[in-house]
Amino acid sequence: IVVRAGGMDLRCDSVVNCAGLFADRVASWILDGEGGTNDDGNGTSNDGSLTPEEEEEEEAPTGVAPPRPRPRPRRRRQYFAKGNYYRLDGQKSPFSHLVYPVPERAGGLGVHVTLDLGGNVRFGPDVEWIDRSIHDPDAIDLRVDARRSEAFYDEVRKYWPRLRDGALMPDYSGIRPKLVHPNNNNNAPAPGPGPGSAANVSSSWKETTRCIYIGTRKSRCRRMWHC
Repeated sequence: IVVRAGGMDLRCDSVVNCAGLFADRVASWILDGEGGTNDDGNGTSNDGSLTPEEEEEEEAPTGVAPPRPRPRPRRRRQYFAKGNYYRLDGQKSPFSHLVYPVPERAGGLGVHVTLDLGGNVRFGPDVEWIDRSIHDPDAIDLRVDARRSEAFYDEVRKYWPRLRDGALMPDYSGIRPKLVHPNNNNNAPAPGPGPGSAANVSSSWKETTRCIYIGTRKSRCRRMWHC
């Protein structure tokens, strides 16, 4: 793989794409030069033909069965889920540590308790799926909708029944990239790692805590991963 940037050509065996919310865009730039196939459910696929260099690499010595063709890289678009947080205001907190409820079926960890260094308490995140037509994360409104507070009260009172009405105030939100969307009929599993293949991984904080192991696994891939 040759990466061209700033007037410099960098030749490498593997590329780890850590562009976050824009990782799918960066992956597309790379795969456009690799004959990758489009897998966003809406676009078209190219023919996945080999480049002349790849054809030469695929040639087998005389009398030896040709190797099986490598799988073509698949372009996977990202979807977005917004996570909202509310802060505790006007009521003393009983918490001295993090509290994690049972994870949500919607794909989140549930509305849990977080504590900052100043002793402030926040609850979140919930899972607010962004319309699948949105491709640009910069177009997402990061303001917390105060109307979502009712659901927060319900969730927090499952483990803190004494939470008072009016004690939760909208605080902040964040965006997570996802490879699937609940309203998408093309939620095929992402391709797995393997020699000569490319895989797309929409990683979250859980992967950050396991980055050394994941990096070792991804280093075996001759092509490109995006995170």
